[in-house]
Amino acid sequence: MAVFSTIAKNTDHFEDKVYVGNGSSQAITGLSFSPDIWWLKARDGNSQWFSQNSTMGIGKNLVYGASENDPEATTNIVTSRDSNGLTLTSSQTVNGSATGYIGTFLKGGNASTSSNSDGSITSTVQANDTGGISIVEWTGTGSAGTIGHGLSTAPDCIWVKNRTDTQHWRSYWHGGNRSGQSNTMSEDNQVDLWDTAQQQTSSAFWNDTKPTSSVFSVGNDDGTNKTSKSFIAYCFSNRNGFMRSGTYQGNGNSHGTFVFTGFQPQAIIIHKYDSADESWSYKSQISLFTDKDGSASSSSGANHGNNIEKNLQMDVDTQEQAQDTIQFYSNGFATATTDGKSNGEGNHYVYIAFGKIPMVGTNKVLGTAF
Repeated sequence: MAVFSTIAKNTDHFEDKVYVGNGSSQAITGLSFSPDIWWLKARDGNSQWFSQNSTMGIGKNLVYGASENDPEATTNIVTSRDSNGLTLTSSQTVNGSATGYIGTFLKGGNASTSSNSDGSITSTVQANDTGGISIVEWTGTGSAGTIGHGLSTAPDCIWVKNRTDTQHWRSYWHGGNRSGQSNTMSEDNQVDLWDTAQQQTSSAFWNDTKPTSSVFSVGNDDGTNKTSKSFIAYCFSNRNGFMRSGTYQGNGNSHGTFVFTGFQPQAIIIHKYDSADESWSYKSQISLFTDKDGSASSSSGANHGNNIEKNLQMDVDTQEQAQDTIQFYSNGFATATTDGKSNGEGNHYVYIAFGKIPMVGTNKVLGTAF
């Protein structure tokens, strides 16, 4: 069944780009929007993941990777957020000379924030309702409460960071139509982002309450609502033809599980959550066509088919590697590996996928795989 998108152009809301550092000031341009959430990583170097958002501003960064539980830090790595990208300093983290990088960019509310009193805890919100993305800021109360998220539909995925303390990122994932099966995600589960730990179960995270079209709930966990601490959340609500998050179960077969998204993915984040010690994987079509130093790829993957083998692990600071293979199709993705990172037999995974081409766009033209 075709899924019609209401979004005319996915790159108006999400784009990932590769670039080569020059060791000096450099403008990353070519986006069709001014980014509100971004993360940058060296593909051929062991540098730290660097992430920011326009609510906190370019002077503050939040860490992914090996140091993901660090509180926010003050930086001068980005000199400006521009109408079509970012301008970077010479920092090796994002712009080392002759180093290949990837940047991921999402559109929020164009840095336009407003106070939101939909929940029992007042929040500051910027939202891109068309794309299903919002950034939410609040001060923790230490008691169960609700927080307005600024979208018209309930978030299917929420990432939360205690900005003040050394504390893991927390994440909520909607279990979808797998409710009732073993090891599915529910409102008393959470997974630490960018960490290899398995899911945790407690009402302290989300007060055992589903998000609604106006609010999401928090309990008294230090990672989601500690008294007097500053918090930031990224909320993602599924949008036909553009973005989908959820869960799936691996089968341990090289002809693995197919996950329907309703669009051709551009990039996917995947993590095994029912047991520990597996990485968070970032897979992008970009790796088909460029090598990690930024040069055009001459590998078989660039010339034949849709196997995405190259992988950036989001819980460590290592360079891009050839690991488990994922296949991108016009309507979703499939695991093509027995690797436990994405397709262990009987294991359970969370994912969020961002689309390149919808199955059927606003022009009513069918999308293709490649």
